[in-house]
Amino acid sequence: MGKSCQQNHLSKNKNTSTLPNPFLDCLWVVGEVGGYDSDFHHVGSGLHHDGWKDFWLKYRDNKGDIVFRTTGFRHDTEDGRKKANELKHAIALKELSRGGQVQTEGWVWVQKALSPSFRTEASKQRTLGRWDIIESFLLEKGIHRPSEVTPETTSDYMEWRTTKKRRSGKTTARNTAIYEVGLFKRIMDYAVERKYVQTNPLGKIRLVKSPTKPKPALTDSEISTIRLALGGKPDWMKVAFEIALATGCRLRETSIPLDCINFDQGTITFPSPKGGPEKAFTIPMPTAIRGLLESLKGRRTTCDIPRMASKQFGRDFLHRELGMSHLCFHCLRVTKITRMMLERVPLSMAMRLVNHSNELIHRIYQRHSVDDLIQYRDSGAVYANQGSPR
Repeated sequence: MGKSCQQNHLSKNKNTSTLPNPFLDCLWVVGEVGGYDSDFHHVGSGLHHDGWKDFWLKYRDNKGDIVFRTTGFRHDTEDGRKKANELKHAIALKELSRGGQVQTEGWVWVQKALSPSFRTEASKQRTLGRWDIIESFLLEKGIHRPSEVTPETTSDYMEWRTTKKRRSGKTTARNTAIYEVGLFKRIMDYAVERKYVQTNPLGKIRLVKSPTKPKPALTDSEISTIRLALGGKPDWMKVAFEIALATGCRLRETSIPLDCINFDQGTITFPSPKGGPEKAFTIPMPTAIRGLLESLKGRRTTCDIPRMASKQFGRDFLHRELGMSHLCFHCLRVTKITRMMLERVPLSMAMRLVNHSNELIHRIYQRHSVDDLIQYRDSGAVYANQGSPR
């Protein structure tokens, strides 16, 4: 649908079910803010896209009619996301200010306050994405400035986040909500620093996480099944799988600039792993993927990882297509570390190969099966007759 055709559909309609399906797919209602005498009441300050190139807004005009509007900013560029969010905040503050509910600080300062903590582009996108969700809750609940936050806001958010169904029909896990509460605590600390509030009402709140299931290592059979199923999948999935299986690197780290691969010396440098460029490290090129890497010469990077890559590989491919709901992409890292352990690779060398600086974290990744332990079942045992077992 072209731009002119899109604009022809920007009509007012109190019944969203009568709108064309593309609108229902690409618009996200965060919550209503109404009752003011103005020309532009927004129905939540959320942005969404799906299928079209622009971010879209949904709002309610002064007659109570629902209106859909394109921001004109593309969702597939960082500049577009930034400008669309600026427009979102401007609309929200404009309407809320008309209702006399917003002081000058509002929440517009948050992104600037968070900026110094962004170590990588991935961490920036992840953090701002979480803040967008928190801000949606705040606007929906009528919390328009830091001074309106109370200790009860935490429990309200936990209930809202873990019971609100997403488009998939599923709800958010408790531990995800707790992570976001931690981010909100940090934001409220920034509010204290800026003297928007005297104390942080969330500062002393402690939430207990739900137990997490350990990620398993892949079996030879599972690896073969996945490789076979990857035959008709996008190129990035196949390349990322083989690189991660051979090196143990994380999903985003499989996108390696070709100029960081030295074929003469047989080395691979990961220029921006978890922790940022200062954590860059170099490893010998695994023989298993040398042929693959040779075939990628001429590219800028080994593969381009899409924005929702983890869900696409885990939820859509492993879970839904292959029925391997117990696996995720990160299990490849567990597999590499576990197999190095079984092959008796010295701990310090194994940690160096996967860029682990903490021995405790490294050991958490190791997985023993019962069969691995059979040869050691009688080690250290003391028998009643002081003899060896027959």
